[in-house]
Amino acid sequence: MKKIIPIILVSLLTIFGSCSEYKTGEGNLQYKIVKDAGTPKIGKLAVVFLTYSERSESGKLLSGTGVYDPRQSEIYVGSPRFKGDLPDAFQYLSEGDSAIVKISLDSLKKAGYPALPAKDSSKYIVYELKINKVIN
Repeated sequence: MKKIIPIILVSLLTIFGSCSEYKTGEGNLQYKIVKDAGTPKIGKLAVVFLTYSERSESGKLLSGTGVYDPRQSEIYVGSPRFKGDLPDAFQYLSEGDSAIVKISLDSLKKAGYPALPAKDSSKYIVYELKINKVIN
C-alpha cells in the first residue's frame, strides 16, 4: 500500500500538470482553454457577450467584470491591431468556453498601449474569459 500511494500521486501530478500548458497563437499570444463547450468557433466580425478579468501577470487586477459576475461585457471582434492582440484569441474560442489568454506586454507597448507601473515586472497581461453568447 505504501508503494502505491507515491505512484498514484506522481500519476495525478503528471495528468494535471500537462493540462496547465499554454498553447501559442499569433504573435506571442498564449492561451489555455479551461472549459471547451465544443460549439463552433467565433468568427471574424462577431459580437461576443462575455465576463472577464484583466490582470497583470503578478496578479494585480486592471479591469473586468469578474469571470463569474452576472454582469457581462459586449465586445465586437474586429481586426487585431497587432499580431497576438486579444481579437486573435477569439478564433480559438466558442460560445460556452472559458479560457485564460496571455498577451505580451512588449507587443502592447509597441502598439502604443500604456505600460504598467515600473515596479510591476510582469511580461504579460492575463485575461480570464468566459464566453456567454456569440452572434456571428
